[in-house]
Amino acid sequence: MIARIFRASEDGKVVAVRDGRVTLAMGEITIQALTPIAGVVGELIPGLGAEIVAHGFSVQGSWGNDRVSVGKLVMFDADADLNGSIIFLDHTVTLEEIQSLKEKGASGFVVTSLDPSSLNALDQSDLPLMSLLGFGEAVLDEYSRAAIEDLHHKQITLIARKADPYRDVKPELFQPRETEGTGELFAAPERGLLGRTVRLLGQPYFGSIGKIVELPGKPERLGNGMKSQVAVIEREDETVIRIPLQNVEILKD
Repeated sequence: MIARIFRASEDGKVVAVRDGRVTLAMGEITIQALTPIAGVVGELIPGLGAEIVAHGFSVQGSWGNDRVSVGKLVMFDADADLNGSIIFLDHTVTLEEIQSLKEKGASGFVVTSLDPSSLNALDQSDLPLMSLLGFGEAVLDEYSRAAIEDLHHKQITLIARKADPYRDVKPELFQPRETEGTGELFAAPERGLLGRTVRLLGQPYFGSIGKIVELPGKPERLGNGMKSQVAVIEREDETVIRIPLQNVEILKD
């Protein structure tokens, strides 16, 4: 008889030995996720994460460098105290301006547009930076300017996430705010994913539209051998397919 030793990747407890197979209980794994905005978990989405519901006011931009900061929003004034503040600059901003204001204590930037020649350096900046209109010469519309002015000297969270047009993800600044309508807006539970209209992102169905008709609770093994949380989609031509949940974009009704 030849003895062979097999080692598990983690410590565990043997719960069954049958037909040459040893089953181990590995315990539970706790995954902690942090959100930059305080709120309430409105929905747990298998395989993707959680949806956070918060009451407030948001202004979205076109470009961000994937940084986050919390501070008082200040319309730029050469004589103002900028220490710890998030600065708004209403013109095409250069890298030199960003560096100069950083030395004066700025904790983040919201700008109308950015100088495209400094894209790589701006992307690597350690302070959050959000451009409302992207790069090059641009003029901010009156509605957006009024929204920024309304936030002057107010505490905000700047979430300069990288934009993802396929998932409708944009950088934004957010101010927690209760209004007469927010109570009614979130009084009812958030809708689940079942029945939601989606756009398919993976090949060979890229761009197709369908509806989620089932969300299996456990990951399934795909044709490529990998395991993934899947969604069962009924396409517009009434065919039903199973695809990774990561390959769907939820469309707004």
